[in-house]
Amino acid sequence: MLTGQKKVLVVDDDHDIREIIMIILESEGYAVSGLDNGHAVIETIQQVRPDILLLDVQLGDMDGRVGIPGMLTRLFRGKLTSLRTGGMMQPML
Repeated sequence: MLTGQKKVLVVDDDHDIREIIMIILESEGYAVSGLDNGHAVIETIQQVRPDILLLDVQLGDMDGRVGIPGMLTRLFRGKLTSLRTGGMMQPML
């Protein structure tokens, strides 16, 4: 990772969407990590310490709008925003 390079964690259970997002972000100079489920989010945030978290709100194993935001407030100090189909964004917290 380059000095000053922003770290992004992409969490999406759709492999193709996750990979496309990761490729785009990497091409823009971000250091990107990806997960395919919500169960490892907390542990990965503790290890990676991302600057940006992109979280699918409808993960196959959990609803990203319900369980995860409460846990994240203790670990992730950035602003959490959900991106929904159609490009509508709304704050999660």
